[in-house]
Amino acid sequence: MTGQILATSVGDLTPEMLQAAPQVMSAWADNPFDMDNSKSSSNSAPTMAVERLMKRLVAEQTATGNSDAANTYAYNALLHGWARSGEGEYAAQRAEQILIEMQDRSGAGNASVQPNTASFRSVLLAWERASSAASVARKRQEATHAAQRAQRILEWMTSLHEMGVNESATPTSECFDIVMKAWSQSNHADAPQITEQLLVRMEQLHREGNTEDVQPQTRHYNHVLRAWQKTKAKGSAQRAEVILDHMNKLATHTDNPIHPDFDSFNACLTAWAGSDENCSARKAESVLRKMESAYKHNNNKDLEPDAVMYNIVIDAWAKVTSTAKTSGRLPYESARKILDRQIDLHERHGAAKCRPDAYGYTSVIKACDVMAGRSQRQREKAFRVAETTFLELCSSDHAAPNHVAYGTILKACAHLLPPGSKRRELVSRLVFDKACRDGCVGAMVVNRFREAASAGLYKEVMGNIKKNSLPYDWTFRVPKSDQALHRQKRKKNKSLKALHPNINKKTSLKP
Repeated sequence: MTGQILATSVGDLTPEMLQAAPQVMSAWADNPFDMDNSKSSSNSAPTMAVERLMKRLVAEQTATGNSDAANTYAYNALLHGWARSGEGEYAAQRAEQILIEMQDRSGAGNASVQPNTASFRSVLLAWERASSAASVARKRQEATHAAQRAQRILEWMTSLHEMGVNESATPTSECFDIVMKAWSQSNHADAPQITEQLLVRMEQLHREGNTEDVQPQTRHYNHVLRAWQKTKAKGSAQRAEVILDHMNKLATHTDNPIHPDFDSFNACLTAWAGSDENCSARKAESVLRKMESAYKHNNNKDLEPDAVMYNIVIDAWAKVTSTAKTSGRLPYESARKILDRQIDLHERHGAAKCRPDAYGYTSVIKACDVMAGRSQRQREKAFRVAETTFLELCSSDHAAPNHVAYGTILKACAHLLPPGSKRRELVSRLVFDKACRDGCVGAMVVNRFREAASAGLYKEVMGNIKKNSLPYDWTFRVPKSDQALHRQKRKKNKSLKALHPNINKKTSLKP
């Protein structure tokens, strides 16, 4: 049909062709090369087909005076095609240009091309996808520009509707959702405040009752939470928690559609875990406890925590450098308690998503290492927790130690057990032997073993084997990327030595 329409002389399109043209354009816009699933980042060929069809309809309209030849339905197919094209900012600019042309022609009296909500939505989506692409490419300025343009379109849309210039352009909750998403992924410093302002604007429009389907939903609050999560400004985590608490209060009203979901808790928890506040680990754990409570006691299956959330909180405790107690526990004890709750939730309550993995066990072991500077009794107590955690990982049915876990327990052995002690020699030997059998020996494990073991033991085990030529049986489970990174660092060090031959030589201040 596309070829038939394009090949027909101007002025000779039949009524059947005119009726079918917008449908064909829509089919091209919804092309089978789905941009959400395609491996390619762009696919403008279907959109160009829609452009050619649109040009043909405009020519027909000019020649025959038939105002319905190129109507809103046809233009919307073109806008939808550009929004899906994956052409980034170029597609968004083209879509915006078409939208402005539609509104101008509508204002001049051609009601058949008046843009409606779907028209504006496609342009907003084009700018949101441009922002997303720029954000993935770490082009913050371009991502911010796209978010600003999307917001400008939304404000124009709202103004046209409120002034009665275009009552077909009704701003909906989905339109606000698109713009808020663009801002939340932009990483701009003002994104949290702007998304909050958009949320307030939605609430205002909903109260006024002039527009339907603009009541804020949970997803709109989540955009605000994600915006606060991504900014590292002081007080961002506190603000995220205030918003989450507000959502919990709104959820108590039966007529309110806002209920904190998995993404809500995850954004707030991650905000606290990533902050530099002294209480960050404790606050992140507090959010996790609220989620656990909602899952277990309220039987809310949608709030089942996953393993990543537990890993984030455990890792937050592992990063605490203070050895002061919090709520009567040392940081490594808090990390271990969280892992115990995770295991309990998985095994006793059937929470499949929170099945512990190697990362969580390893983070607990890492947390024990903070006691390295304390008394021998405290170090031994911490090592018992590290050792128990490692042995549980080794015997687990759902997880297994990797090269990082082996390196971390060897580091704990070096820092927490007395130098030269029989136990330190025995543990380091047993751990390294198991790492060899499991194919988990990389540069990190060798370095940690050298740190933990005595010189004699290291020489006995390694023999003539060099760190840069380890047997395949020792390394087959170490990711190639880690091995490549080690080779890259080694090459860089050799280059430095070539440039600065005395770089590793000891110097003296004595003449």
